[in-house]
Amino acid sequence: MQQVENRSVGVSTRRAGGQFPRRGITMGRRKQWLLAFAIATVLVLLIGTQNYLAFKVQHALFSKAGLPSPPVLSWLVAVGTEIPAWYPWVLFSPAIFALARRFSPLGPRPAASVVVHCAAACVGTALMLMVATAVQRAFGLPAGPRPLGYWAEVALGTVRVLGGIITIYAMMLAIHEAAAYHDAYQRRSVRSAQLEAQLSTAQLDSLRSQLQPHFLFNTLNTITALMFKDPHAAQQMMVRLSDLLRASLEDPSTHEVTLREEVAFAVKYLEIQTVRFQDRLRVEWSLDPDTLDLLVPRHLLQPLVENSVRYGVEQTSRPGVIEVRSARAGGTVRISVRDDGAGTAEANPLAGGTGIGLDNTRARLRHLYGDGHEFRADAGPAGGFEVTIGFPARTQSVPEH
Repeated sequence: MQQVENRSVGVSTRRAGGQFPRRGITMGRRKQWLLAFAIATVLVLLIGTQNYLAFKVQHALFSKAGLPSPPVLSWLVAVGTEIPAWYPWVLFSPAIFALARRFSPLGPRPAASVVVHCAAACVGTALMLMVATAVQRAFGLPAGPRPLGYWAEVALGTVRVLGGIITIYAMMLAIHEAAAYHDAYQRRSVRSAQLEAQLSTAQLDSLRSQLQPHFLFNTLNTITALMFKDPHAAQQMMVRLSDLLRASLEDPSTHEVTLREEVAFAVKYLEIQTVRFQDRLRVEWSLDPDTLDLLVPRHLLQPLVENSVRYGVEQTSRPGVIEVRSARAGGTVRISVRDDGAGTAEANPLAGGTGIGLDNTRARLRHLYGDGHEFRADAGPAGGFEVTIGFPARTQSVPEH
């Protein structure tokens, strides 16, 4: 442990009910195309394989019964036959997704939206069968006689597959809605985390800004009192106060500094008080070297040593001692500030749980570390008053979201 005894102190659009707004809830175009292509590919493979197996079973049954049967198509031909039936849906998918954004079944007019999508499914089925029938007739697929005309075959095919197409259309619609709401939820979660981080930073800024006028006014009051009793001491305090204010304005956006920097700042404050109290103030430092490069809240020590000066030294006529200690235990760093003053609630308002310095420090620790900190403030068994603080030992700040 580093032992220091110092007299002169010369150390370092939302909907009701909480639903997501529909505006802006979209999938990216690349994701839309990939989704549609994946669905079409799965259907081509599944139904093509199903037809291939059906043709094989049909051929086996007909042969066993001695009946003429159509030739068995190869698996590639069976799968290829389904390509013109399902890949047009990839071309239709942007229209389906656009309709899903404009007419959401989960929106304010679900009945009208369902009607629109059913009509779209019927039109899409007819267009798909027109393309598929034309391609199949051009290449003679599937093999066998085609007694019906083109339009009759389209009409018959539409009636035969419409129910399944509506089911597939509904599946695409449901997948789009789920993906869109998932994207919106992620964006909302990220935005919520950003707002929470911004709020926490603003609260920390507000808390820290309270400390600067707090010790500034107290110091100016002391200087005012000394101007008539000891002008030289008042002048010294003014010079050291300017140094302290200059240090307090360095990098005001940083909420954590190393313990070494925080000790140096507290020392500047104590140098001001040394001018006032002379030999009545003694500060003893016991700092574990392993803690000096750990991060602590900026302006953590100054309000605590200030309260020790005001209620542990100023309230007595005898010399007062302030002890500042730091130690590391595993993943925790503990810092304590103790004075040998009265240590009672009547003499020290900190003992009653009040005071700007104490309340401010407790609030800042809560914002920075949440439940990962400890805070104790109480009179010691042998007199005096001690504040002990513990929080995670780390050398890098936790990044903001």
